[in-house]
Amino acid sequence: EGEIDDITEIRVDDKVVTFSADIADNTQITVNSSDANFFKNSESLILLEPHYGSDSQSASSLLSTLSSWGSNHRLRGLAYLALRFTWNQDAFNGIPKVQAVVKGKKVVFYNSSLAAQTAAFKTNPAWCLLDYLTNERYGKGLSVSDIDLQSFYDASVIAETQVTPYSGASDINIFDCNAVIDTSRKVIENVRDFLKGCRGYLPYTAGKYKLV
Repeated sequence: EGEIDDITEIRVDDKVVTFSADIADNTQITVNSSDANFFKNSESLILLEPHYGSDSQSASSLLSTLSSWGSNHRLRGLAYLALRFTWNQDAFNGIPKVQAVVKGKKVVFYNSSLAAQTAAFKTNPAWCLLDYLTNERYGKGLSVSDIDLQSFYDASVIAETQVTPYSGASDINIFDCNAVIDTSRKVIENVRDFLKGCRGYLPYTAGKYKLV
């Protein structure tokens, strides 16, 4: 589910791939010549084209070389990777296993005046939960008018309280959310996972959901 913020690392068969350029939305890149795992015989064995899942994204030009993939196959709102591999018996033992480190979905957040801000990547559990509760595609689909926004803002401030995890360490937020949410599960189950990660409660008071 997009739009995501970034992809910071790609692993193929548990090996980190070094690319010739920064991984960027809708941009084809090859393997760097310094990568001994996936650059063989003066040839890049991997061609990558990531799509970050905006609602306006175009179809993959890499996949459009296939007769089964046309300009209408835009996958709008979905983040995905298009990849083309060149077979090399020294690099691959079979179908490659691909993994990615993702800076996740951009979410709308609110300032102290409770004015909505442009969607951005956030690990604050208050804003991640708010996105899930209001998202009409995969969440509960609540209206913002059903939400006690002040309580969510107050909770977001608490979540960013700085603590020292151990002696000599750098300060960190007291609560962060990096959850992977399975949308085939019941909404209440996913909400409980969000709340457990920040010791939260979600009472329904005076016609609004309030985050404590």
